[in-house]
Amino acid sequence: KRQAAARGVGNAEFRVAEMENLPFPDGSFEIVTCRFVFHHFSDPGRVLLEMKRVLAPGGRIMLYDILTSEDSRAARIHNQIEKQRDPSHVRMLQATEYLEIFVKTGLQVRARDVILTKREFKEWMEITGADEETVRLTRALFESVGEQARLGVRIADGTITFTHTNVAWLLVPS
Repeated sequence: KRQAAARGVGNAEFRVAEMENLPFPDGSFEIVTCRFVFHHFSDPGRVLLEMKRVLAPGGRIMLYDILTSEDSRAARIHNQIEKQRDPSHVRMLQATEYLEIFVKTGLQVRARDVILTKREFKEWMEITGADEETVRLTRALFESVGEQARLGVRIADGTITFTHTNVAWLLVPS
């Protein structure tokens, strides 16, 4: 709200709602977007169906989130690290899982862009406001798995850096 006001945006409305039950009529929006939250949903397919419900004919859905590895062991470790850092984390999905959900929900991919983002451990932990114990435990987990989990982890001079694979999906109803 502060950003909208600071930029002089007067035609925006803000509501708090559950993604599985949006308080809008069918076909309300030409674009429905969701950024960095799909890994917090226990039923991402249901969320997509709700996003599709409020999409107007000819509309588009834009998703942007973190991908995990197609290797099931690496994905398990990756999700374990994220859950340690942020208890609201449910599960990052593999690209193949997203594609399966899109088919089940009647959506097709119009475009996809994969973005590799280099992260620094300290800054990444500060995003969630993690306490010192959470930072310590998450750091220990990172140090124990390193490259084994294919996270691009590098530890130099006590600083941990790693890479997140993010994906932007542009979807339309099938």
